[in-house]
Amino acid sequence: MREVALRARAAPCSAPEPLRLAREPRRVALLDLFLTRTDTFRDPGGATRRATLGLMLDLISQPGGEPQLALEALLRGASYTGALLSGAPWTVAEAHQRALRGWGTYQRNELLSVSLQGLFAAVLRAIERDAQGRRRPRPGPSRRHDA
Repeated sequence: MREVALRARAAPCSAPEPLRLAREPRRVALLDLFLTRTDTFRDPGGATRRATLGLMLDLISQPGGEPQLALEALLRGASYTGALLSGAPWTVAEAHQRALRGWGTYQRNELLSVSLQGLFAAVLRAIERDAQGRRRPRPGPSRRHDA
């Protein structure tokens, strides 16, 4: 393996596929971001990013996943409910507990926000008035009867 690595350094264009992919700039940037390997990404959010990546890796390693669902949907649903698609509780490592609670709080807040926006829109429609102060009719099917 050492010989392959030495050859790859000497002639990067002829490096074996895994070594060439390991140097791909996007992959290196993602690894730096999630693993905080450089000072560029060394900030207070680094630990949270690593824990979130750990949650994602744990989630996709669980049996009984739904291949049609996006990882984002799985993460949001599992963090909100604390359960996997199978209904089994989602038990994560101690290092990821805080991130799981954070994602659960985020998802609950998101659902509350959508619910309140819907309620607010319904109330506005119910009390909407025209320029003369009369309540406007609700939009919907025409009330006229054509004969």
